[in-house]
Amino acid sequence: MQVIPLLIALVVFVSVRLYFHFKNRKIKEAHLNYVNVLIDSISIQKKQIDFRNNSFKKYNFLKFNLEDSLIIQPEIQLN
Repeated sequence: MQVIPLLIALVVFVSVRLYFHFKNRKIKEAHLNYVNVLIDSISIQKKQIDFRNNSFKKYNFLKFNLEDSLIIQPEIQLN
């Protein structure tokens, strides 16, 4: 008679443990995917910064008019 409540408690414990184990795994997987998206985004932005820095290094401000170098870029929002 005492075995049945013990078995029920064991089944409930194992069920709860498995539920949270799989839920935790799913959360970790989603987090890793999000981190990978951020790493890719940072990599793309770093390449863009390097490209712009190289372009600025090649640009000769003495040769070209400074006013021409300050061309408005509509895609950049200053707000």
